[in-house]
Amino acid sequence: MRDDPWLIAPEDAYAAWQREEATGADRRAFADQSIVQHRSVFSRFNDYLVGHRATVTSYGADHLDGFFTDLAQDCAPGTTTRLRYLKLIDRFTRHLVDLDLRADNPAAQMLANETWPGDEPTPIYLSSDDDARLQAVCVPTEGVAFKELRNTAIVALFLASGVTAAELRQLRVDDLDVDGERPTVFVEKHRPRIARRVAD
Repeated sequence: MRDDPWLIAPEDAYAAWQREEATGADRRAFADQSIVQHRSVFSRFNDYLVGHRATVTSYGADHLDGFFTDLAQDCAPGTTTRLRYLKLIDRFTRHLVDLDLRADNPAAQMLANETWPGDEPTPIYLSSDDDARLQAVCVPTEGVAFKELRNTAIVALFLASGVTAAELRQLRVDDLDVDGERPTVFVEKHRPRIARRVAD
């Protein structure tokens, strides 16, 4: 037990767990970009624990409170950063409990008192001048490389549809409907964003 990677190299252990076992709420493996972000979040929490003479197997509710007090200094009000950190801490701590490396999960009770925002964030619209400039950037120019043209088209597609990159990653072939007059795609509710059908 003393040579368990979670005890001697927790960041390496977390990376291996993410790569080999961890899944999201939908039971799917995390995307590569999500794994990079999660490892960064874990590293920040682990650094805090090391600085306060604790580990991922020994931290308590007081360490969580202190960590989130520090984190609040870097978070804009109304964001979901705190909740994202807490969900990640709860997820790996449950794993440590399953491995018998911990007896309890201090993050679970804290998470039970948290909720995702229920409403769609207030939309922010570009001014007419900014919108015109953005559209001008999305117009292809002669002689541009294919890769740059492709990237511009992807950005324009996202901006025009209102579908986020996270929502796009969750889409399935069955969500696409090409039988109507205009093709549409059904976007499921994703955190604060409501479920909706988006036309091409």
